[in-house]
Amino acid sequence: MKRSLSALLLLAALVAALGAAGVYLRRSTARVDTALQAACVLAQNGQYKTSAAAYREAAAEAEHSMRLWRLLVRRNTLEALQQTLACLPGYAQQDNLADLWVETARARCQLRQLTASFFGSF
Repeated sequence: MKRSLSALLLLAALVAALGAAGVYLRRSTARVDTALQAACVLAQNGQYKTSAAAYREAAAEAEHSMRLWRLLVRRNTLEALQQTLACLPGYAQQDNLADLWVETARARCQLRQLTASFFGSF
């Protein structure tokens, strides 16, 4: 009886930990996604320096969140996202807007892949 109760409590703790990790992943990727959208809007409005700074802030937010993301999803997915986020501030110029939109869309897609990678493994 004690063994089954211990096993049940352990299972409940694991389910709670996975649920909390999923909530954190969804919220943190949503924050980065929102920051990327805002930076893209700034570039569309011609505020290129502010847009580049906003892209850097989004990358910093992602880097902060990656401390836990590394425990939850595959490393190659995170590395691809890091590479994409690193190039975005350089594209925040008037003559690179098409590239900026494509790379922003790629980063946002990679964020969705992080969530799908985590939830797809259950």
